[in-house]
Amino acid sequence: MEFFEHELWNEKTASHDIALMRVSPPFEMNEFVQPAIVPPSDYTGEGDLFTVVGWGVFNECDPPTSPYVSFVPYKVQLPYFDREACKEAYAQLNYPVDESEICAG
Repeated sequence: MEFFEHELWNEKTASHDIALMRVSPPFEMNEFVQPAIVPPSDYTGEGDLFTVVGWGVFNECDPPTSPYVSFVPYKVQLPYFDREACKEAYAQLNYPVDESEICAG
């Protein structure tokens, strides 16, 4: 397997949180495993519904050994959330939202 992180990935801010994997044999596509659709650079997301799939911790503060860690993938659909309102909400937590991120929830 080969793993390619985004060259601008920032672990502290989660900016540019996307990566590619090359696997052999290929994954079997299913409800949770699908190719990512990368939107054009001018995409805002306004009015759209997003599908988020993943596993791991349910809260950024939970350690990997937490009882809240899932090893089963979960899937949820979330509506677009206004970027300026998102920036304001996360600013209160001292967490910057940059232009590589889409807000949903």
